[in-house]
Amino acid sequence: MDENNRRQGLASSLLEYLKGQAISEGAQAIALNSGLNQERQNAHNFYEHFGFEKSSMGFRYSIESKLDSN
Repeated sequence: MDENNRRQGLASSLLEYLKGQAISEGAQAIALNSGLNQERQNAHNFYEHFGFEKSSMGFRYSIESKLDSN
C-alpha cells in the first residue's frame, strides 16, 4: 500500500471483506504472497497480526534476465 494511505484501516477492511467472501464461498484458506526482502517486514507483521501464518516459500525463474545475459 502507498505510504500516504497506510494506517487508515484500508488494508484491514480489504482483508476483512476478503475473509468474509472466502467464508461465504466455502473456501478452506486464503493464500497471500509477499516479497522476502527486509522492506516487506512491516507488511509481514501486519499479515501475521491479522492471523496469517507463514506456510511456504515461493520460487521464480526470470526468463527475461536469462535472455539479457546472452
